[in-house]
Amino acid sequence: MVTGILAFSGRILQEIRPLVQQNAPLQQLKVYISHGTQDNTLPVHYAREAKEYLLNLEVHLTYNEQNIGHQINSQVISSMINWLQA
Repeated sequence: MVTGILAFSGRILQEIRPLVQQNAPLQQLKVYISHGTQDNTLPVHYAREAKEYLLNLEVHLTYNEQNIGHQINSQVISSMINWLQA
């Protein structure tokens, strides 16, 4: 059973959304999203759309934006470690 998801500079495909069912196990899922506001590979609007989608599903979401591109820096790692330890 999956209890948590780490997502870095990604998106939720439109094709997957109809397959997701809002239910109790989904509402227990913990999700951490981090995305760079300067990402030219996958623009930050994808992460913001995912944030709204997951909040509507009542997932336990931690959302993090950094002023970086399509990369992971020490601030992202520190934030992720704090999330994992919580």
